[in-house]
Amino acid sequence: MKKKDIFLIIVILLIAGAGYVLLNVSDNYKDENNNVVIRVEGKIYGTYPLNKNKEIIIEEKKGYNKIEIKNGYVYMKDADCPDKYCVEQGRKKRAGSTIVCLPHKVTVQINAVQSGKKKTNSDNKDVDIIAE
Repeated sequence: MKKKDIFLIIVILLIAGAGYVLLNVSDNYKDENNNVVIRVEGKIYGTYPLNKNKEIIIEEKKGYNKIEIKNGYVYMKDADCPDKYCVEQGRKKRAGSTIVCLPHKVTVQINAVQSGKKKTNSDNKDVDIIAE
């Protein structure tokens, strides 16, 4: 190997390592306070904390889905859709992760919850938009 090849490998490893650290240290990806949002046909069915164990059963005309939140993970435990692809998607814990059951039009998404004090309009002195 030439010196340029070794240098290139080191740069690629450094970039990959920095990406890994950013994803695992970022507040948006911490799973301790995240919420699970379940939607059926685009409408919110329910919002549940990711850090509390719960089993949710959705029974609709198209069929049923059994969603389980356990030990900081969410997954589709069972469904009566023909392909069961939603069950095969596995356990999710990262903010932004989604499980989709297309035949039943069910989505399970993990949303990040910002920790700390919530900002109110009175806290924000800057103008975001001016409407006429």
